[in-house]
Amino acid sequence: MIHIAVDLPFSPGHFAHMVEGIFEESHRHPNVKLLWRWGLMLEPSLQLYGPGKPDGVLASGYHQLHPDTLEQSDIPSIILSSRPRTYSLPRCCVPNEEVGRTAAQFFLEKGFRHFCAIHRAREAYLERCRAFRQSLPEGTPCPFFDADSESRSALGEWLSDLPTPCAVFLTSDHLGSGVMSVIEETGRTIPDDMALLGVDNAEMLCRICHPPLSSIEGRGHEVGATALRKLIHWITEGTRPEENTAIECGDIIERASSQILIYPDPMVRDALLEILHAEVSPRPEDVAKRIGCSLRTLQRRFKLHRGQTLKQCIDQHRLRRVQTLLRNSPLTLGEIADDCGFSDYFCLANWYKRQTGQTMGGFRNEQGTKPSSHQKIY
Repeated sequence: MIHIAVDLPFSPGHFAHMVEGIFEESHRHPNVKLLWRWGLMLEPSLQLYGPGKPDGVLASGYHQLHPDTLEQSDIPSIILSSRPRTYSLPRCCVPNEEVGRTAAQFFLEKGFRHFCAIHRAREAYLERCRAFRQSLPEGTPCPFFDADSESRSALGEWLSDLPTPCAVFLTSDHLGSGVMSVIEETGRTIPDDMALLGVDNAEMLCRICHPPLSSIEGRGHEVGATALRKLIHWITEGTRPEENTAIECGDIIERASSQILIYPDPMVRDALLEILHAEVSPRPEDVAKRIGCSLRTLQRRFKLHRGQTLKQCIDQHRLRRVQTLLRNSPLTLGEIADDCGFSDYFCLANWYKRQTGQTMGGFRNEQGTKPSSHQKIY
């Protein structure tokens, strides 16, 4: 029997999803027994797991003492955290840089020109902020606010000085409810004046916000399951995992806090709405017909305001839909082809290979499949 100690904070959101992933993956390994220890211990000790030493450890790494303790032992250990590396142990996480880039792309596609980010006082959250700002057009202002170091009144004054409409990137869903209440006190509205996007898709935290908070899926389930698989392989085969195992950033679950498009040209806005809400990806001429304009005029305005062609935008959203189904549903490739409006599997397979340079089977094998019950995928 392989004994694996798990030391993660028991809180809603990313770590709770990790626990689910570790627990479900452990069922595939009948020779593995998990030893759970909740919370953050200031004086971590392997003795807390019981008599003897575990064969391996999965840990959050949120206290510097803990990675140090594990490094000094000879126990295979993997850190499940995106905090900046101050240790040599292998880690498994969604890179903060990818989270920031995903948030920036989301708001840019909606037409926003004003941006800001609100973060907690941890370097990992600052990494997300910096990646968010660096992904905006060069020279675009994007101020940061430290919610842990500043007062509520200071946040209100800071928000009041921002131009609107403004895209607000929250580096954690935990910030959602508090920031929204301050925005309400300033007299500004969500999402018309300020559109908000969080991180981790902690459903309870997102749904208690008013309006409900849009959020980037943190893919904690995949982080936990992947880390456990790699740890078991390390223990049984003696092969240490690579230094960084990067899990691809998840989908954006869009709720009312960001459901708005900011475009001065109503024709472009209406075209985007048609593309976003179509059950099956439309052809460019279908979009033009539905909004009542010529295809040539729409293509010219689209290129002017979006910097991409109408077909490129349609393909971009179509690809996102296909990859969402590959990642989060148990549908066969033929069923995905039918769902996304392709005539058959071979047509979808050729199109996907041209778009990504990868096969759908290869993408699905990398990502795994986990059915999702979320209501709307951006």
